[in-house]
Amino acid sequence: MRSQLGIVATFAAPGRKYLQARAEGKLDAVVSLTNGPAWLIDFANGDYDTGGCSTQAAVAGYPHVTVPVGLFFFSTANREGPLLRLAYGWEQMTKARKKPGYLANI
Repeated sequence: MRSQLGIVATFAAPGRKYLQARAEGKLDAVVSLTNGPAWLIDFANGDYDTGGCSTQAAVAGYPHVTVPVGLFFFSTANREGPLLRLAYGWEQMTKARKKPGYLANI
């Protein structure tokens, strides 16, 4: 298992490219899959992570939001408003969110 320092080092170079694109006005947000595919249980070596996107935003302290079907939007600090508008627009465009139903019996 990697330490927090290892995670920060792993995402340092891509993070710099993201910040550079953001500073140049070429990028409003990043959209990615929230998690990678499910993994097999390994009783000998333990579970392992298959990837995802939430670590980068969490380590950097960036705002992020997950929408139905597992998409993850994140941006830089103080960009919560535009980020929520992007996520809301995606939800409205795709109609992916369904109102939950409560069944009397299963």
